[in-house]
Amino acid sequence: MMTNDKLAELQREGQAYIAKAREIADRNPGHPSSWSEPILADYNEQVAKAGEKLTEIREAKDDLAVIDKAREIGEAIGMPMGESVIWFRLHQTAVYLERQTQFGDIFRP
Repeated sequence: MMTNDKLAELQREGQAYIAKAREIADRNPGHPSSWSEPILADYNEQVAKAGEKLTEIREAKDDLAVIDKAREIGEAIGMPMGESVIWFRLHQTAVYLERQTQFGDIFRP
């Protein structure tokens, strides 16, 4: 299950990739098209990894929002989230449907 600590770790990892890419750019003046192939490849790799982490961060934030909402609903109906496996199943279903909707597999009206 996603936690705020795991989200923070993903954010730190993403920032590390961005810092590495920035460091490469600072060490190599000029436009990236003028950089040597190995330097450009390293820069592009760091940027790609940062992009992948950004995707993971967005998914993690979505997961946390669903968890928070499920917890809120559970407390409102007098059944805290930690007391039932049903909430885990509700969370998994909600996350699945949200992701399907985001990627266009389920059409929104």
